[in-house]
Amino acid sequence: MYIYVLAVILKIVPMSIKLILLLPLCMFQIITKGQNITLDQVINLRTKSLAEVEEFLVSKNWEMVQAKEPSDSTLGMATFSYDKSGYNNKAASFVRYLYNNATSNLNRISIQINKTSIYSSFLVRLKALGFKLTSSKVKDGAIVKLYKDKSLTIEITNATQQENYVTKTAYQFFICNSFDYYIQFGKDNDDK
Repeated sequence: MYIYVLAVILKIVPMSIKLILLLPLCMFQIITKGQNITLDQVINLRTKSLAEVEEFLVSKNWEMVQAKEPSDSTLGMATFSYDKSGYNNKAASFVRYLYNNATSNLNRISIQINKTSIYSSFLVRLKALGFKLTSSKVKDGAIVKLYKDKSLTIEITNATQQENYVTKTAYQFFICNSFDYYIQFGKDNDDK
């Protein structure tokens, strides 16, 4: 698609206008590379099987980092990374999928994002989907916010860490069934 648009532009448009038209196209490419999956897709993945989650993420150029099978007392887990460095364990994003073989309703998923622009777009979409902020607090040096809709709870954690004299912020969206959240993690306070 992009090649076709580029070919058309190169044939019929004067050079000065070509540059003006190509700049937004290049910017679009840069922005979309950083935001490989949407919040809607992450929410949807929560109810999928392990195989469906793995196939979807691999089709979007994510790599599996780790997997653990479920036991009688713990959920299974699969961790994936996007745009992972070949030299260390750093990546643009991580997805951790926690699953129960008996029922997908108890599955949980989290995505860690390291770009403020993607975090902001996720927040805008979260609110557009009807999620409401029910609480916020500082816990262990991080800001933790709870958003809820009719059936899901999304816990957002904003944490910072110092690395080579630079402060880096990571944003994590943890998504699970609201009843499961209440049972496993206790009732959140409703103080905003």
